[in-house]
Amino acid sequence: FFFSSRRRHTRLQGDWSSDVCSSDLLLPKVEGLTRLSEADLRRLLLPCLSPPAAPPTNPGKDRLARCAALLASRLVADGYINSRVFPLPDPPPTGTLLVVEGRIVEVRVSSTDPALQRRLQRLALPLQGQVLHLPSLERALAQLEQVPGVGSLRANLNRLGGDSTKAVLALQVDSVSRSTAGEIRDRKSTRLNS
Repeated sequence: FFFSSRRRHTRLQGDWSSDVCSSDLLLPKVEGLTRLSEADLRRLLLPCLSPPAAPPTNPGKDRLARCAALLASRLVADGYINSRVFPLPDPPPTGTLLVVEGRIVEVRVSSTDPALQRRLQRLALPLQGQVLHLPSLERALAQLEQVPGVGSLRANLNRLGGDSTKAVLALQVDSVSRSTAGEIRDRKSTRLNS
């Protein structure tokens, strides 16, 4: 008979070895990350198991630090710019990578037009509490720029106090007058028609 594992290749009769790959036993446990699948994490972290060029002083701790650096680099490259990875030595011998997904904790909107400011504050409110993902934020800001009456929109991200995983999104909105808005609308429709 044969045994098929969800995680590994088909085993032959008499091969009662575990369906867990031996390298999986050396990979650190990852907590707090919801953005990568288990398979993606495994592929990402496998290179940190290979020995470094210089002999490590503390192999377990050095391996954990390499895995944390790999994961942190991947998160930043994917646009999660304020997410952090903290290596924790427990449980031995593999340790744990604690991921703190960075979030937008506050959205501030300022404008010389109080009605526009209130409207954009209401429209931007769903961003508050969301995981900060730069491409998603850029799409949301592009949508806010399309709100009638918005002439220009400038956005700044700052951290909240000393916690780099908590971001404050500050939006500065300049409104356009009704006559200017009509001219802009006319120019946009002219461009679309030509």
